[in-house]
Amino acid sequence: MDTGAQDTIEEVWSNIKSVLQDTAMKVLGKKKAGKSKEWISDDTLQLAAETRQLKATRRNSAENRRYYNHLCHKIRKSATTDYGNFITQICHNIEVDYKQNKSRMSTGVYSK
Repeated sequence: MDTGAQDTIEEVWSNIKSVLQDTAMKVLGKKKAGKSKEWISDDTLQLAAETRQLKATRRNSAENRRYYNHLCHKIRKSATTDYGNFITQICHNIEVDYKQNKSRMSTGVYSK
């Protein structure tokens, strides 16, 4: 087979591949990350996404590194707060169930 013909086949294949990928990206969008924990708030997830983008540039300057570390600290603090709120809500729901004499229901639902 001629190398010129092979180059054209490679070019055609790369064109087809790029068109398919572009169309799939427009129609389907990006694949979403796996399921997050139900107790993590949207704000915390947004901070995590921002940190993911900044991770590549954190070694370029001291300012980027400080900002990246600051964001990591905010994420840990926010996640701790979110989890505390989640546990508080579960405890409140259990208390309400016990006051309404629905103890079986609450122990079955919240024994995760």
